[in-house]
Amino acid sequence: MKRLLAYLFIVLAYMDENVSQKAAEQGREQNPSLAGDPDKVLMSYR
Repeated sequence: MKRLLAYLFIVLAYMDENVSQKAAEQGREQNPSLAGDPDKVLMSYR
């Protein structure tokens, strides 16, 4: 679970930096975020 949270933080940081930058290049403002139930399983490996 800790590893999954670490990956989510990495993805959020990437989105925040890159999506905001690309939006600014196009004269827009966009700040992505993650939403939902953090206890819900999105996928699992067997």
